[in-house]
Amino acid sequence: MDHPKLLLERLENSLAEWEVFGRRAQLEAIMPVIDLLTAHKVGCTVLAKLLAERKFEIKADTLRQSLHRWRLKQNRQSDQSTLADAGSRVPDEQGVYSRSEPGVLPGANLPAKPLTKAGLAEIRNGHVDLGEIVRSARKKSS
Repeated sequence: MDHPKLLLERLENSLAEWEVFGRRAQLEAIMPVIDLLTAHKVGCTVLAKLLAERKFEIKADTLRQSLHRWRLKQNRQSDQSTLADAGSRVPDEQGVYSRSEPGVLPGANLPAKPLTKAGLAEIRNGHVDLGEIVRSARKKSS
């Protein structure tokens, strides 16, 4: 973890750099530093006082709520990137998963066949040999 004095310097620098863009931009810019400081057990009341000394007035409860919302937003973004990574994996002919190119849908170059009742029945009644899949997987791993 970063040293608290270095974090305070980063906080001051961020506030100064983002001042021209307004309070919301400043608050968004300092949230990573605020998060690290709270990880060092610095309370939101103390942080609100530190920010007030640096001409950024904010109530402790507002800071706490903003931090909570920022963390939720960060988690949501990381969850979406994880889902995007998982969705871009497609199996090849042997059933091995590999990454497809970003921005290209798996199977996008294949002509789309219209689904008919007969086509669905064929899919449903198709034989899947699980034993063969297991044997081929064991061959590859050894």
